[in-house]
Amino acid sequence: MIETDNFGHLVAKNIKIGDLVSWKRWNSSICDWDTCLGVVLEVKNTILGNRMVCISMILPLKGPQIPIEIFTFSLNLVSSGGIQGDKSGYY
Repeated sequence: MIETDNFGHLVAKNIKIGDLVSWKRWNSSICDWDTCLGVVLEVKNTILGNRMVCISMILPLKGPQIPIEIFTFSLNLVSSGGIQGDKSGYY
């Protein structure tokens, strides 16, 4: 079996804990995409559907202040404020 990078690995290399990120969420009431902002709390690898994927725990800036899990692949870096010295960005 050939070992490949995790799904989201390339994006995860640029995202660190403390970074401000954005992502899109579908708003069915207006039939359009909403842009959401949040701060990265954790970036981790996990197995979903028999595949290793990269998941980020995000604290949204708007709405309930409850951390949510998002595929790291769907995040866009807005501002880097990550922890200094952390080269990997994920575990």
